Amino acid sequence: MNSVDFKFNSNNVTWEYNNIKVELQISNINFVNVEKENRYIYIVCGENFSEDITHYYSFEGNRIFSYDKIKGMVSWDFKGKTVELNCNGVINAKLFIDQEVVIVLENGQNSNDRVIGYNLDGGLKFENYAPENYKFLYLSASQDRITVVCEGGNSDSYGRNSWHFELNLSTGELTKINLAY
Repeated sequence: MNSVDFKFNSNNVTWEYNNIKVELQISNINFVNVEKENRYIYIVCGENFSEDITHYYSFEGNRIFSYDKIKGMVSWDFKGKTVELNCNGVINAKLFIDQEVVIVLENGQNSNDRVIGYNLDGGLKFENYAPENYKFLYLSASQDRITVVCEGGNSDSYGRNSWHFELNLSTGELTKINLAY
């Protein structure tokens, strides 16, 4: 694979891939990274360094996925159409390309946090709630498994209380597997 070198400032990100220069004008850019394995550029935006909006762009410069915590909007492209969802209290969201699923973590406000899985066409795949006495922090991977990192429950002998819970992509079931660092 060709390398992708990028440059960014708070309102602009540029990169070159296969002799094509891509330049995007996006406000309040805080962080940019290359996700080589999944072949996209990951852009995090927000005022005062908050992580309010996240975008994924293909190396060719096409938008693949976005979520906006403030507006509660999660969107992605599938078969030439944009799929948009209105979600409540988005904590984190991620497109898992190889597994053909979009996962959204929602803040439960007065109830348990929710994890919701969607097929790429936007259809509901599963819905589940945070384990008792836990709050969702973010989506991750551990040992090649999709996980939800949760905080709460009992601390270990060192006071650590953030845990990876493996997410079953068929049922939404969460199984505690190991500490999150």
